[in-house]
Amino acid sequence: MDEYKRYAFISYNHRDVKWAHWVRKNLENFKLPKGVENEFIESKYLRPIFRDQDDLNSGILNDELQKHLATSKFLIVICSPYSAKSEWVSNEVQYFIDHGRLQNIIPFIVAGDPTSDGENACFPCSLRTLFKENPNQELLGVNVQEVGKRKSMVRIVSRILGVDFDRLWNRYERERRSKLSKVAIAMVVAAIVAAFFVVPVQMSVKISEPQHSLPMPERMILTVDGIEYPLYSSDTVVQLNSLPGYCRGQSVPMSFSAYYYNTIETKLSLPFFWRKTVEIQLQRDSTFAIYAGVVVDESGNPLADVSVTCETCKTTTNSDGKFYIAIPLENQSLEKNIVLQKEGYITGGREDESPSKYLYYLLRK
Repeated sequence: MDEYKRYAFISYNHRDVKWAHWVRKNLENFKLPKGVENEFIESKYLRPIFRDQDDLNSGILNDELQKHLATSKFLIVICSPYSAKSEWVSNEVQYFIDHGRLQNIIPFIVAGDPTSDGENACFPCSLRTLFKENPNQELLGVNVQEVGKRKSMVRIVSRILGVDFDRLWNRYERERRSKLSKVAIAMVVAAIVAAFFVVPVQMSVKISEPQHSLPMPERMILTVDGIEYPLYSSDTVVQLNSLPGYCRGQSVPMSFSAYYYNTIETKLSLPFFWRKTVEIQLQRDSTFAIYAGVVVDESGNPLADVSVTCETCKTTTNSDGKFYIAIPLENQSLEKNIVLQKEGYITGGREDESPSKYLYYLLRK
């Protein structure tokens, strides 16, 4: 007899090709238990398994098929009413019987009745004849209808490897549960990663500025990472809901612009997970802060040493008649009353609606 080259040969009727494919796929993907080595190739798996429709081309001679049967250690027979009527399957089974290898035949029952000899029979003719002539002969089959797919597969493996079914089944179940746990963990991790990238960053920006009596601008613009967030005079907190998840943990450009305020250009650090609130301190520009100009006489000549009083702030004009007053933020307002005094001149004054660097005053004698 030729030396074995593979674990098993799968015999089946072409109508059971899906079962034959399933058996081969699951057998070749079954990892060998510790302490069991592959007899034929360097592998941790139960390979190779032969299925004639995959491995034989049309026109192969019968002696070539016999060679494949001879070099396969076991014969797995897909048993169904179709194979029971198949002469081809019966001949493959008969080959093993004739060579004294009956105990190396593994019936895999997918349909039909193994005890029947009628229309519902599932064993091929050669096996039925053998059992009729030798009623004391027994052949342990694997009935997928009774034990289900997973157990039936492990039963086949236990027969092929000659190991205890219960021990192999317990190992198989442990590995299966371990794989399911790993898959579940992987799914959770994938969900977290997906949320990390898909769910927008949870971020708030609080707008604050010192107390004053100045008007707020009608409209302000906060720009974060190129996305504009319009603000109005009543807004003090901006919810940043448009920043994509992949920006988490990064620093993105942020700017603020509005009338009466200095433009802010900075970097905003985005949070990884929890909602974060940052505060930006606004600074007023000089729109309402500076009162400056020139004081002249009736001839248009600059007047030096003119006392210029703006509420609590006071200064005098220089030799060019110019003056400059910086109003603290807490004292700034839309209107200021200006008083100008110089000996020999009529005290002048007026209420200016808005500060300016280009005020022009005339003192008369």
